[in-house]
Amino acid sequence: MKYEELKLRPSNGAIDRDTITAWLASRDYAFLDPIGGEVWHLSATKKEMEDSRHERMANPARVPWGVLVLLLPDHVSVNAYRSGNAEGRALEFIRWLVSDGDWEVQRDWGPPFEPIGDPARLFPEGTGEPDPTIGDLTEGIRYTWEIAGRSFIVHTSGQWRYHDWRGELSPSALAEWDAAVGKVGELIDYMTPNTATATFDIEDESGLDRGWLDAGDLPAPFEPIAALVERWIAELERWNEASTSDDLRRVRQEY
Repeated sequence: MKYEELKLRPSNGAIDRDTITAWLASRDYAFLDPIGGEVWHLSATKKEMEDSRHERMANPARVPWGVLVLLLPDHVSVNAYRSGNAEGRALEFIRWLVSDGDWEVQRDWGPPFEPIGDPARLFPEGTGEPDPTIGDLTEGIRYTWEIAGRSFIVHTSGQWRYHDWRGELSPSALAEWDAAVGKVGELIDYMTPNTATATFDIEDESGLDRGWLDAGDLPAPFEPIAALVERWIAELERWNEASTSDDLRRVRQEY
């Protein structure tokens, strides 16, 4: 995230509150704060929106994670300080907002307002791109390896996620992953949930299959998967802005 709050105003004329409100109301991932009635809350998905709205109503003292949009007399405030994985919705909203007319932007409390140009420049690389590692799956296969409370998710597109880290596998790393997954066989052969300390999920549009495993005594077919995940997590645990990897590409964090 490159900002906490964006302030947007038209270069000429007034803010069309009615049109903006109508657009926000038409999004199935947005809701108007039921407590104050002024702030719009944007979530990553419809389900997350519904969960956040219920959470807000159950606990008025806490604002759930998401992008907050407030229509003020002289500008539109877009706050993504606690956006979680919904920052792409902020970019989507701003792209729509500036699609008709010239707008200016101010990041946080300075520098002064400037022409907005391409809104994508205000966001981290990859913001707004489809993310098949979360939410409803519409194509491909999603694999989730979980052990010791840590989940590493890989999609057949090569995209991966680990906590708030996100990126893509290199072609060679994806080939290694595919080869490792190919050794697993049927997950129905691994069904001991009462003693399991690790799980491996295979999910596609038709549903999800899960294998239950003993992390201290992994079946041999799962050892290559475990080794790859351990290798990649070790890289991420020492990652910094200057880091590079033969396996992990376009590495970025989403807060």
